[in-house]
Amino acid sequence: MPGISDLLWIISSFVLTALSHIFFSHGPDFSGGAFYITFVMAYSLVVFVLHKKNLLKNSGPKGFYFFLGCLIIFAGSPLFENDHFRYLWEGKVFISGFNPYLHAPDSVELAHIPFIGKEFIGFKTLTSIYPPLALIWFGLGAELLLLMGLNALLVFFLFKRLRVWQVSPFHLALAFPYLQKEFIGAIHIDLLAFMLVFLSISATKNMTGFKSLLLIGLSYWVKLLGIIALPLLLLKKENRNKRFYAVAALIVLSLPLGLYFLIGDFKSMTGPSAFGANWVWMPGFYTILTRVLGVVSTTARTLSLVGFLLYFLMLVFYWGFKNKNQTDFSLNFLYLFFLGFMFFSPVYNAWYAIWFLGLALLGKRTYGVLYAVFSCWCYLAYGNKSLIPLGEFMAHLFFPLALWEMSFLSFSVSKKNP
Repeated sequence: MPGISDLLWIISSFVLTALSHIFFSHGPDFSGGAFYITFVMAYSLVVFVLHKKNLLKNSGPKGFYFFLGCLIIFAGSPLFENDHFRYLWEGKVFISGFNPYLHAPDSVELAHIPFIGKEFIGFKTLTSIYPPLALIWFGLGAELLLLMGLNALLVFFLFKRLRVWQVSPFHLALAFPYLQKEFIGAIHIDLLAFMLVFLSISATKNMTGFKSLLLIGLSYWVKLLGIIALPLLLLKKENRNKRFYAVAALIVLSLPLGLYFLIGDFKSMTGPSAFGANWVWMPGFYTILTRVLGVVSTTARTLSLVGFLLYFLMLVFYWGFKNKNQTDFSLNFLYLFFLGFMFFSPVYNAWYAIWFLGLALLGKRTYGVLYAVFSCWCYLAYGNKSLIPLGEFMAHLFFPLALWEMSFLSFSVSKKNP
């Protein structure tokens, strides 16, 4: 018989698949964001009631029900997404021996490569912003359904690892729609990049420093954010030797050197420059500066960077002195770093929240989990553009509460013997 968690997983998959059919669109003008938000809020309320009645017992759905829910999601399409067309296109281009860092989707050099759905790629004049391993992942996956299946396996493995750490069934159930929508229904690469970091920090006693270093290096080659975990690895006493530092330095240098070999002239990369200079989506601190204080966008970007640097220094000094336990410090620091990074960044896509959600689940952080759940408000713009300021506010509502929660709680986790 299915348990409550099994039923929640199945029901969520049904609703998300139905929404993907009702509001099906290749973009860029999506609609129906308010309906998705309404579902997530109602679902979260039901989970809260079930938790209060002590009816949530299992950390995640059992295997049969997990894969049944995934099959239901496979019957739909990515909800409010057309990014998968770019992912699959750039992966195919890269695997075929061409260079998506030099040639955008509309370039003459790539016109001969057949691809179904090329007309739905957004921002066709921009080159790739994804590191080589991400492109290889997209290219080897080749088809949307296969990549959905691979991401489903990653989510399944995430659940398995979280059970080892005895995460709260309440927190995990809250995250079901988020994980289904962003990483099984869609195929965003952040899950793979985070999982590699997650393995390095939640590893068993058999995980050596060099294995952790390799995992972080792989994450870095999937998405740049993965390198953030490297300094914490270097702080561990057992890793303080010249050979380890030398390998770490090579990993840091490997990506820019590899990209230079592939590209030669970084100025030709129109994607990263456009993303860094112009793109704004559902920001936190940035929107306070621009909408509330009337700061111009260029100045707001600079102040957002300054704000994050000050926040970062606070983490280094405050948590460095407070946390005597090295493991606690690493988990606390990464969690708070990613919280702040998402709040201060001018671009906050909902799938970015996985970087702090996994750590919030690990540390039983209710407000951190809710911060990720409320990323659904990023989609209010789809069908309700006039309500974008409300979406921005709600998407970051739990950031200060997540910090407050950390101000008096230590990062305590319980773990079974793996």
